[in-house]
Amino acid sequence: EADMADVEANTQLKVGHIRSQIDAVSVLLNETNDRIAQKDGELAVIADEFSEKLHEVSYQLQTETQAKLAVQAEVDALQTKLQEEQARVPTHRKMVSEQLEELR
Repeated sequence: EADMADVEANTQLKVGHIRSQIDAVSVLLNETNDRIAQKDGELAVIADEFSEKLHEVSYQLQTETQAKLAVQAEVDALQTKLQEEQARVPTHRKMVSEQLEELR
């Protein structure tokens, strides 16, 4: 019976030790979960800021691209007009030469 009492006491001691270890692990898990939740919140803020900045940059890029396309269209139109005018130069020269001949 003394042995059973020793076994019982030893078992209770081990159970108490295991319970204190479980409690310590539980505290660590709760602290870790709190830190994870905090980091999740921080990451959500960063993700929102990144998304907002990406939207702004995308809008800027789209606006700049549209402006460049408009300028390029204007340049193309001016080049076409210049080529048309240059094509008329020989005809105008001929007409001026003919008029000069008539005046002489």
